[in-house]
Amino acid sequence: MYIVEVPYEGEDLALPMAQMRDWLDTNQITPALFTMSLAANTVLFRLQFTTASEAAKFAKPFGGQVVIAAVARAA
Repeated sequence: MYIVEVPYEGEDLALPMAQMRDWLDTNQITPALFTMSLAANTVLFRLQFTTASEAAKFAKPFGGQVVIAAVARAA
């Protein structure tokens, strides 16, 4: 799995969330996970994708960064 972090400094969270949702729908990509957290005055969106190409494709237009390539292992 590949995680993209997108920082956002603003008050209206609905705008970036709608933009991300529209982009995902248009590109027919569904993230495995979509979370957000607050640190200082910055919201950090974290989206998890199953392929590196999806993660890189999403990160570019939103100023995000692929930060982790987590490998799922069978027990």
